[in-house]
Amino acid sequence: MLIPTGCADKTKHDPVHLADCIKLQQLTPEQEAKIRKEIHAREKALALDSLFRKKAKNQGFNGAVLIAQKGVILYHNVFGYADFGKKDSLCLNSAFQLASISKTFTGTAVLLLAQDKKLKLTDSIQKFIPSFPYHGITIENLLSHRSGLPNYLYCFEDKRRLNGPAPTNDSVLKWFSEANPLPAAYNKPGNSFSYNNSNFIVLASIIEKVIEVIEKKPSKPIQHTYEVNDTIPEKIKKIVTKVYRGKDINLTKTAESALKKITDLNLTHLPVCIAKTQYSFSDDATQIGVASDFTLTIENLIINRGAGFIVAVAGEIMRMPGLPKVPQAIYIDIVDGKVMGLS
Repeated sequence: MLIPTGCADKTKHDPVHLADCIKLQQLTPEQEAKIRKEIHAREKALALDSLFRKKAKNQGFNGAVLIAQKGVILYHNVFGYADFGKKDSLCLNSAFQLASISKTFTGTAVLLLAQDKKLKLTDSIQKFIPSFPYHGITIENLLSHRSGLPNYLYCFEDKRRLNGPAPTNDSVLKWFSEANPLPAAYNKPGNSFSYNNSNFIVLASIIEKVIEVIEKKPSKPIQHTYEVNDTIPEKIKKIVTKVYRGKDINLTKTAESALKKITDLNLTHLPVCIAKTQYSFSDDATQIGVASDFTLTIENLIINRGAGFIVAVAGEIMRMPGLPKVPQAIYIDIVDGKVMGLS
């Protein structure tokens, strides 16, 4: 059981960074002590320990528990046995059979690789596993259980020995490749839905193949336009000189006043978004196309704190509102006849 109950870093609430919040953040002892005091960690840990011990004693709860809040672990414990027959107790490092829950992680990994353009959902199985004997099946077919593949659990039942080790992805692929006669497909690819473990056996193997290629030929390090620790003017100037081909920036008195407020609020770590005309790299709409060696005038700096960035306004421009990553609407509810979450 894993329950993240909040993240100290509000910039990491999107799915890509959620894993960073689950892990222990790099907090100093002083920071951790402060957070533990704020969230009443000791009281919560005692209450959680009492709750799970009662569940283990009275309801037979068997498993591991990890509950964290704001980057610190509130409670981490295990109850029961790893092997009931041998009475081997669980430990904090015990591994669990996730069964089909692992399909969620497999599917997510495939989509992340697709997002990074390491594979396409329209790719065939043979692009990664040339010897696979069933053709015309795409990664998307596998993800949606519309491949038409036979289920290895049934067509190779004689090979799955009840008292032997569980088959690996490689052994299942080998069964398919060496089968004679080849088990008949259930249907044509994309024709109908049929939940099937074979689909995710193949997907997991494709992930392994792609990762092997990435490890052999790693991508070049990402070159960021600016560093997080740069000042707001430094961030803007680097965008102007590196991306827009300008030479300098100029902050008006209004922008300088806004910069002081940003500094006083300790928000200089936020990323910068520049709002300007779409007709030119400069702030002058009459300089159509790629202007160069210009000075970009920043009229104002606006804090979009909910969305987590600073807008540098260059010239007259209509802006979209900076919406938060998590809409406040999801916190609105009616409790005992009263509307909550409107603040």
